[in-house]
Amino acid sequence: MAAWTNLSDVPALPAKKKNAGTCAIFTVTRDERFFLPHWLDYYGQHFDAEDIWVLDHVSTDGSTDALYNRSVAPKARIKLLTGDTHFSPHFFLKGTVESFQQRLLQAGYACVVFTEIDEMLVPDPELYAGGLREYLQDFVEDESRLFVRADGRELIELDDDPKPLDWNAPILAQRNWWTVSELYSKPLISKVPLSYHPGFHFAEILPPHQGEGPIPLDRHIKMVHTKAADRALCISRECCKHEVATKMMIPEERDKGMSSHYTIHWDAMLKRGDVCIGINPGFAEPEPHERIPRAFKVDGIL
Repeated sequence: MAAWTNLSDVPALPAKKKNAGTCAIFTVTRDERFFLPHWLDYYGQHFDAEDIWVLDHVSTDGSTDALYNRSVAPKARIKLLTGDTHFSPHFFLKGTVESFQQRLLQAGYACVVFTEIDEMLVPDPELYAGGLREYLQDFVEDESRLFVRADGRELIELDDDPKPLDWNAPILAQRNWWTVSELYSKPLISKVPLSYHPGFHFAEILPPHQGEGPIPLDRHIKMVHTKAADRALCISRECCKHEVATKMMIPEERDKGMSSHYTIHWDAMLKRGDVCIGINPGFAEPEPHERIPRAFKVDGIL
C-alpha cells in the first residue's frame, strides 16, 4: 500500500487513452463501514471501477479491506492517505482534494467529480433516465459548460420514518422529506481545477478560467446529503469525527471552532440535538423542508 503524506509526493497518474472522454470520481474515507459501501454501490452504477478512486485516511474498522485485496475484482482504486496529526482537518482535506482533482485532470479525464462519502449526486430521473452517467455524458459533450454546482438537499429522519434505516435497500424510498440546502449546493463536478473553500461548499475558479463567472447552480441535479438520514447513526458518526478532528488540531485551532465537527461548542450542540436534523447553524433562518418528489423514490434511484 502506498502512503502519502501529501499528494505532491504521488507520481503522475498514467495518461488516459481509450477513456479520454470519460469522467473520474473520488472521495476521502475514514472508518465509514455504513457510508463507503453505499457510496461504492451508487457510484459504481455510473462509473467503471477503474475510474473510481477512494483515498483512505487510515481506516481501522475494516471498511476498506476489500478494496486493498487485488485477488478479486475491486469496486474502485484505493490509495492510503496519511497526514500531519497536527494539521487542521479542513485544510488537510482541502489540499488533498484540490491536488487529486488536478492529478486526475492532468491524466486526461474529461471531467472530475468529487464528493464526500455521504454525498450522492442524483440527476432528475424524469430528465435523465440513465442517471448520473447520462448527465455527465451530456456535461462532457457541452463545450460551453466547465463546472456544475448541484442543487443541495439534506435527507432527514422524521418521527414517522422507518427506523433504523435499511442501508441495503434504496434509502430515498424510506424517507419522505429532505431539506432545501444552499450550503450543500456544492460545486463538485468540473472540467478544470478549482480552489475550494474549507468544507467544499464554495470554490474559486483558477486561471486561465477565472473570467468565466460564478459556478452556476444546476437545479436538474440534486446533491443529496445523507448524513442525517439515520439520526442515531449520524450522532454516533459525528461524535467520532469530532474526536478525530480534535486530535488532529493544535490547541490554537481548537479554540476557533471552524465548523460543527471542530467547534468548542460541540457538547452544547449535541445536547440541543441540532447536529443531525438538517439544520445549518450558519444560516439565520431554518431552510425549508420539501417533500421528496415521487420520481426520486423509485427503487434503484438511490
